[in-house]
Amino acid sequence: MKKLALAWALLGLLEGGTGCGPLAFYPIAEPVAPVSDREILASMAIERAVIAPGDVPDANLLDRTRAIVLGTASFTITAQGDTISDPLTVRTIPQDRTEKFILLASDQIQSIADRHGDFIYLAVPLIRLSPDSATVTVETTWAVAKDSHPLIMSGGGYTLRFRKHNSVWLFEKIGAGWIF
Repeated sequence: MKKLALAWALLGLLEGGTGCGPLAFYPIAEPVAPVSDREILASMAIERAVIAPGDVPDANLLDRTRAIVLGTASFTITAQGDTISDPLTVRTIPQDRTEKFILLASDQIQSIADRHGDFIYLAVPLIRLSPDSATVTVETTWAVAKDSHPLIMSGGGYTLRFRKHNSVWLFEKIGAGWIF
C-alpha cells in the first residue's frame, strides 16, 4: 500500500500536480460568476465552510494540498415544494479564494475511494429556497471504499440560514448542526 501511495505521489509531481495521488488527474474547477439565487447561495455556503472550518464538523480534515473535493450531487426544494435534482457546477465555486476545488459526481467519488481508500469531501446536498429566505445544508462526509472496514468515521454538517434584503442574499445565522 505504501508503494502505491508513493507511486501516486511521484506521478502527481511529474504531471505538474502537488503529489496528492489519485486526484492529480482530475481538473481543478475554474470558478464562474454565479447567476441564479441557488448558485449564489451555494457559493456563499461553500465559502463559509472553507473560511470558517470550525463551523462544519471535520472541515479541517479536507485535503487542501491541491484542491478540496466537492461532491456535485445536490437537490433544491422550491417555495412551491418541488424537489429538483440540480448538480453543483463551476458557478457554485467561491470566487477570489486561494482554495481550489475539484467537482466530482457521486460515482467518481466512490470509484476513487474503491481504488485508493477512504477520504473526506465537502457536499452541499440540499438547498431550500423561497423568494426572500433560504437554508443551505453543508456537510463533510466520507467516501468509503467497498472493501473498507472503518472503526470510526467522522464528519457532519450544518444548516446555514440566509435572508434576501434589497435583492442581495445575506448570511443570517447557523441553524441546526450534527455529527455523523
